[in-house]
Amino acid sequence: MTNSVKQKHYWTKLLPAIIGGFTVAANIIFESPLMGFMNTPDYIDAIFGIVGTMLAFLFLVLTYKYGFVEILSDKTCRRHHD
Repeated sequence: MTNSVKQKHYWTKLLPAIIGGFTVAANIIFESPLMGFMNTPDYIDAIFGIVGTMLAFLFLVLTYKYGFVEILSDKTCRRHHD
């Protein structure tokens, strides 16, 4: 594997973390007094936004690592048990 292919693969793994970080930063900025002219500052909402982003990121990481489990229908289950 060439060096450029390794670097490309590295960035594809790192990109979701970067996007998640930007989402958290944008949420903090938007909910802080820095954007008070557009939005009423709400620190509790900022915390919920951070927690929601972290939970979504955790779900995506676990899904990427372990994948989905196929759920068999009743017809398929009966066919395997007969």
